[in-house]
Amino acid sequence: MKKKIIYGITTVLAISLLTGCGAAKLKNGEELVAKVDNYKISADDLYSEMKGKYAVKTLIDNIDHQLLDTTYKTDETETKAIENQIEEIKKTYGSNDQIFEQIIKQVYNVESVDELKAMLSLDYKRDLAIKDYVKEKVVTDEEVTTYYDTKVIGDVKASHILIKPNAKDSDSEETKTKKENEAKKKAEEIIKKLDNGEDFAKLAKKYSDDKGTASKGGNLGYFNMDDDFEENFVSAAAALKKGAYSKEPVKTKYGYEIILKVDEKDKKKKGQKAGGQTVACPKDVKAWVNRPEDYLWTVDNNIVTVFPVAYQDLYEMIKSTLKVLHAGVTVAELKGKDCIPDHSLAMSTRRCEDCFPVANLTYEQAIAYLRKEAVVLDAGVPRGYVLVAYQDVPLGFVKNIGNRANNLYPQEWRIRSGYLPENLKMVF
Repeated sequence: MKKKIIYGITTVLAISLLTGCGAAKLKNGEELVAKVDNYKISADDLYSEMKGKYAVKTLIDNIDHQLLDTTYKTDETETKAIENQIEEIKKTYGSNDQIFEQIIKQVYNVESVDELKAMLSLDYKRDLAIKDYVKEKVVTDEEVTTYYDTKVIGDVKASHILIKPNAKDSDSEETKTKKENEAKKKAEEIIKKLDNGEDFAKLAKKYSDDKGTASKGGNLGYFNMDDDFEENFVSAAAALKKGAYSKEPVKTKYGYEIILKVDEKDKKKKGQKAGGQTVACPKDVKAWVNRPEDYLWTVDNNIVTVFPVAYQDLYEMIKSTLKVLHAGVTVAELKGKDCIPDHSLAMSTRRCEDCFPVANLTYEQAIAYLRKEAVVLDAGVPRGYVLVAYQDVPLGFVKNIGNRANNLYPQEWRIRSGYLPENLKMVF
């Protein structure tokens, strides 16, 4: 069995099971809907799993067990790692057996400690499989440089005129071809108007089928490869000189585009300031995260982010098909010589527990903090960045300057109400 196994593979498999593909027959007459190596899944198996409370997830987990258990045998290292995880969970939520059982049901959706161990074992083996997969996908510095030089561009500001064929799915192929040709011809005629000196913005307002931008003269603003634009559109825009427009219509899934490059910012790698000066991630910031060597560290616009190295390849695969809004944990913001810890780090289980002094607040202080008001800490609390908590539950960071503490709680999350209940009921 090959070690190139990642969790996403079985997810795709499970989805494909539900799309109505033709099924083979097993010897007992049951329909075969999937086969992974020697592990076969019948239609009855699928139905039985779908009736359960975990539905498709349970089926995926069962497949992964079949795949991974033969390659990655449970050993002392795995057992110890699982025990440590359970101890961390107990440390977080309380070691009382009754409370612990309730917590694992609510948080982890398992019915017993044995089920929890099985789930953690599966996650452990998945991590091993992904690490093996990534090892076989090592990217050289030369490959990174080549990709950057050929694929990555600076932010481009462009305008466009879109001409749609407006063909319907019900149209015949002949009709679709005719409408395609008509749209292309119309785009070519508009290019001739541009060649004769007519204004791009006026033509966009008059002819563009993109009504969202037509009223703005076709203005798309700035974009890059990572944005929701087709690669051929971005490449065509990148190839143009500033102020130039495409001399041939650019074919996209939307129709035929005429592109005007308005501006282009200098190409800048992540982790760089303007002018190409590399921004190093300070060593003391890396100390804020447990096992920093397990993470890919990036500095983009002075924001320090970490992402697990083990999942980097999987992330790139997902990113190639989906718009990723956020990935990883934001650790800090670099301001001059100062490194300001991010609120995400305060909430993260990856935060190093010993890197920041902790100040437990009273209920009144905690409410004031969550309202983003100034908080005065005890005289014994050291100056600098402090993690504040209520009953040992992290709330966020402050910068203690002695007579008061600057509140670093996110402005957009602050409590706006002035109401303070007299009787407080705590639920954990």
